[in-house]
Amino acid sequence: MVTLPFPPNQVRWPRDRGGHRESYPLTLTAPDGSRALWLGHGLLAARGSDAPPSGELGAVLFDRGGSAVAWQVVPSHGVDLAPGDGIVRVGEATLSEGGARGRIPAADGRAAARWDLVLEGDEPPILPYPDAWMYSARFPGSKTLTARPRLTALGSAQVGDTAVEVDGWTGRLVHEWGRGHAFDHARGGTGDFRERDDARFEGFTARVRLGPLTSPRLTACVLRLGSTDYAFNAKRRWLGGGHYGFPHWSFQVEGKDGYRLSGRIEADRDRYVGLNSADPAGALADRLLTPFGKGEVVLERRVVGRWEEIQRLTSETFDLEFLFRDVDHGVPVVGGDPFESRG
Repeated sequence: MVTLPFPPNQVRWPRDRGGHRESYPLTLTAPDGSRALWLGHGLLAARGSDAPPSGELGAVLFDRGGSAVAWQVVPSHGVDLAPGDGIVRVGEATLSEGGARGRIPAADGRAAARWDLVLEGDEPPILPYPDAWMYSARFPGSKTLTARPRLTALGSAQVGDTAVEVDGWTGRLVHEWGRGHAFDHARGGTGDFRERDDARFEGFTARVRLGPLTSPRLTACVLRLGSTDYAFNAKRRWLGGGHYGFPHWSFQVEGKDGYRLSGRIEADRDRYVGLNSADPAGALADRLLTPFGKGEVVLERRVVGRWEEIQRLTSETFDLEFLFRDVDHGVPVVGGDPFESRG
C-alpha cells in the first residue's frame, strides 16, 4: 500500500508562479438512492502570478427527477488555506475532517444554498497512483486520491427551494490538485455495492498533455475488499485499459498475481450536471457530474489458463465524472470563471 508523506487532505498549493488548481469534492447519497448532495470547495492560482488562490464554491442537490445548483466565485481574500477549525475555508464555507458547514448566497439569478453536516468514517485513503513520489513530484501534473472512501453524514442541507435532512447518507471525499487538468478524463468511485458492505472502488481513464501533444488514454483502478486493496495501476500497464464515450466509461485492466478487473459504468444524460472548471492558464473545461452511475466491476484471476470470477459487484450510485474540452455533450453547463474575481 502506498504511504503518503503528508496528510491526505493537506492543501498542496506550492506558493509559486507555476499555477495551481485544487479541489475537495464531497458526494453524499441518501440510503434509498433517490437523492444526493455534491459539495465542491475549490482553489485556483493563475499561472505566472504571485497572487494567492481564488476560490470556487458549489453545491448541487441531485434528485432522480432533476437537480438544483448553487455556485459562487470567491476572491482570494475570502479564502483561508489553513483555518484553525478545518481543511480549507472558501467564502462562508468550511470543510473539516469532522464536518462541512457553509452557505452560498443567491446572486446573478443563481440559487442560494446552505448546509450543516457532521462527517464520520475513518477508513484509510485510496490512492490510484502506484508510487508515493508521484504525489509530490511534478509528474504527473494532476494528482488525485480518495481521502475518505466511506463517509456517513448527519445534518441538513438546502439548495434553491429544496431542503433535505441528511440522516445517514453515505459518500466519499476526494482530494485533487496539480498544475492543471488532464486534457480529458472519465473517473468514478463508490463505497456502496449491493453485494458487499466492505467493498470500495476508485479509478480513472485520462488523456494528459505532453507538450503540444496529447497522450493515449491512461487507466488506473483500485478495488478494496475488506482490508485488502487490489491495485491495477502499474505504470507499464496504464495504456489501453480504458475507454470513455459520454455518457459511459468502461475498462479492463490487469494487476499483480494474475488478477484482472473489468467494468462498465454509465448514466442517462439527464442525470448529469455540468459545471465550469477553470485551468490555471485561464481556459475553461466542462466537468459533468452524476451520483447516479449504474454499473458493475468484476474481479477475476487467471487459473490454469482461464479467467475465474472472484467477485462481481453492482451499484446504481457510482459517482461518475467526465471532463471535456470543446465537446458537444448536450449537458447545460453552469458556474463562473474564478479569474474574474481575483483579488
